Amino acid sequence: MGGNCHVVCVCCGQGFPNGMAQTSRIRMIGRALVAQGCRFTVFNIGGGLCFNPASRGCVDGIGFEYMPGPTMRPDNALKRKWIYAEGLLQASSRLYALRKKESNLCVYSKFSGGRFAMFYRYLHAIGYPVAQEVNEWWPGTGERSRRDRELRTSQGAVAISRPIIARLRNLPSYNREYRILHVPILIDTDEWAPSEALFQEARPGNIPYVLWCGNMDCADEDIQFLLQVAKAVNDAETCRLMLVGRCSPVMRDQICGLTKKFGFREDLLDFPGYVSDNELNRLMSGATALLLPLWETERSMCRFPTKLGHYLASGTPVVTTAQGDLTLYLKDGNSACMVSPGDVAAFAGKVIFLLQNAAQAKSIGMAGRSIAKQHFSIDAHKVKLARFFSEMAK
Repeated sequence: MGGNCHVVCVCCGQGFPNGMAQTSRIRMIGRALVAQGCRFTVFNIGGGLCFNPASRGCVDGIGFEYMPGPTMRPDNALKRKWIYAEGLLQASSRLYALRKKESNLCVYSKFSGGRFAMFYRYLHAIGYPVAQEVNEWWPGTGERSRRDRELRTSQGAVAISRPIIARLRNLPSYNREYRILHVPILIDTDEWAPSEALFQEARPGNIPYVLWCGNMDCADEDIQFLLQVAKAVNDAETCRLMLVGRCSPVMRDQICGLTKKFGFREDLLDFPGYVSDNELNRLMSGATALLLPLWETERSMCRFPTKLGHYLASGTPVVTTAQGDLTLYLKDGNSACMVSPGDVAAFAGKVIFLLQNAAQAKSIGMAGRSIAKQHFSIDAHKVKLARFFSEMAK
């Protein structure tokens, strides 16, 4: 099915086309819609955390524009609020002009919270249907109340996991006319294809490594757990731990302090920093295992980390936690290695197994890639995405 709608993604504080998990989600949904004949435009309000050289342009058939213009999000809180306000006014004006020129328009919203309630009311007043992205569910009554307010001011949601869908349907304001589309993590499996050269490379004399990627400034619990795992692994097999992603100097000092606390050798810890997707794929292809600990919390139960899709598509075996929607797609010992939440010994045991059994590790990695192609690729979801937004935009 082709599409004939124009979807405008309005996001706040997310870079484009370079960024982190949220940016990847926007780009993949945009590519899926463009592939089906829809138009997809990104209005980025307030800049992002990652460097982007241009404040407007077109990537993968997706037009984008920063409002009011700076591509980097200011560190100063007052400056951020001012830029958000100015950007919302510009976006409101642009959306009004588009509404007068075009039919079959829809807003795909990537921000939330009470401060944007007036903006959603404005969109409703000028005739825009809104589909809200819901890819996290934080614990507590505040999250439930916030999501209920969003449901009242939108006409649909794109939800990343089944537990989130169940929670949306349990909100007081939910009714059967509200549209919910389930789209799990979405990736380009060719973009993250394994590097065969690195698989075949013996790398004599090099110490093997395992890899985790993410924003370290927001991952204290993950980092502490991984350092304990790395210490347990190195009691049996020498192995480096590579932590890839944004890391402030303060956080880096904290991590170095934790290596001493847990008795892990600091010379076996690597910090490549924030790297390009091409470099990240190269690093993932050369790793023995890719690590993704999750926790026994409501947030972990509901979320579905985008990096799992990138991990799986790389063909390198994944060690993760049997939690949430992951268990619907992955099988321990077949397409991934999975343990109970918070079990350092079991997590380390899986890494040691992969270090000691190269043939089985490669088999698990290739089975994981097959799962990614079947369930998380753009091709697997582009038709239903185009249908969902086209029906909303009528």
